[in-house]
Amino acid sequence: MDSRKNATAKKERKPKKPKTIRTKVVGVTFKNEDGTDRQKIVSRHKPGDVLILRHQPIRDYPDAVAVYGRRNQQLGHLRSELARDIVKYMKAGRKVTCRVLEITGGGPGRNWGCNVEITIR
Repeated sequence: MDSRKNATAKKERKPKKPKTIRTKVVGVTFKNEDGTDRQKIVSRHKPGDVLILRHQPIRDYPDAVAVYGRRNQQLGHLRSELARDIVKYMKAGRKVTCRVLEITGGGPGRNWGCNVEITIR
């Protein structure tokens, strides 16, 4: 009987396998509240750059997650369905990291975009 309890306790302490999510940053064509141009901010980033995810509730989106890069400048947000899950992970104390996978677009008449990889440990 005790051996079953010990086996169960060992299983519970086993670290969870990291979860990886690949997605794009939304809202990259908007301006930030301070007037900075998100398109210029996105264009300065490159694959591998570390980004910061912040739970930042906004009107009608209590689970909004903003994406910040260099110089603490906002690139955009995560889509609302994903943000809801990310906020749950953050509140549960899981470590959530984010990095740039790819900067897309740019050039004459084309907007910049940002694909990211989020890892939850």
